[in-house]
Amino acid sequence: MFGFGMYRNRFKTGKKRRLIDLPGKFSLIHLGGGNFILSLRSGKEGVPRVLRLELGRRKHVRGYGAVLLAALLFGGLFMISRAGTADTVSLEELERKSGGLTPLELDDKSERLKQKLLADSYRKSASSGSSRIKSHIEYTVIEGDTLSEIARRYRVPIEMVTASSRIRINSVLRPGQKLVVPTRRGLVYKIKRGDRLAAVADYYSVKLGDILAENPNLESLDAVPMGERVFLPNAKIPAPPPVWFRPAWGRLTSRFGWRRHPIHRKLRRHSGVDIGMSYGNVRAARSGHVTFAGLLGSYGHTIIMEHTGGYKTLYAHLSRIYVKKGQYIKARVKIARSGNSGLSTGPHLHFEIIRYGRPINPRKKVRF
Repeated sequence: MFGFGMYRNRFKTGKKRRLIDLPGKFSLIHLGGGNFILSLRSGKEGVPRVLRLELGRRKHVRGYGAVLLAALLFGGLFMISRAGTADTVSLEELERKSGGLTPLELDDKSERLKQKLLADSYRKSASSGSSRIKSHIEYTVIEGDTLSEIARRYRVPIEMVTASSRIRINSVLRPGQKLVVPTRRGLVYKIKRGDRLAAVADYYSVKLGDILAENPNLESLDAVPMGERVFLPNAKIPAPPPVWFRPAWGRLTSRFGWRRHPIHRKLRRHSGVDIGMSYGNVRAARSGHVTFAGLLGSYGHTIIMEHTGGYKTLYAHLSRIYVKKGQYIKARVKIARSGNSGLSTGPHLHFEIIRYGRPINPRKKVRF
């Protein structure tokens, strides 16, 4: 039993039988001196185990006395082994592969097999540990897809999807359209002609070391081929510069800066620009909230809007107001009609841009 045929045949031909065989329990072979091999079954499934014991090579360690001593020792090991199981190589398998090797040669071959198994296990572990989840996928749009749903599906901000795919956030998707979708927080940047990776990293607030760690295929940070896609981990997309629109059409009748007031003739600083127009449409120069809509002393009917970045705009001398306080207005939406209300010498629009409480020259933001 247990594949001890090779050893049994050898011992049966000898003058003394050095084999203890308890069917279904264990087999013990005395190899000579103090050397023994034990095969036993343990665990619920009866997995065979092979154990070896060397008590020494002294001459007095011989015969059945040594066999009995080994049986006692192996019996203790057998009781311990029943506490659990482990992956084993059966003696039948070793014997089959041995091709009639001596016990020492068989032992050496078993050691080599063990080292191979350990090496394979290490390689698998190292391979799985070093493998990375792809930084992005190429997604094909299907009917009914929206950017918000795709971003939510892959758990990334919608801005990262649009920046990686080089489309606008308000773009309408078409079935069959290809999108570059990051699989974790960050964006995929496609290198353009003249790009320097250091400048790209600085723009998106990413460290060069993090880029190199996430893109092991990059041979050099100094010369990245045009068209190469580089994953920028935890990139921060800068807020786009505010877009300004002309609030009304007409010629500038008074500019920003010091001037003599057209009515009381005193030297005053003009905090905006005057656009000469006769009761024309006035539109929001930027998207924002209306914080005031009504009469404002010498300014007459006036609208004040608040925008991001600490900006406010003022529209004065109006004849009609179409918005209310607290209302959110998108850029270029009609909010009023110009007029001649307040302290004014004729129909026009007085327009101001204020940042953090200080008026700035509107011509720095708006092209007139």
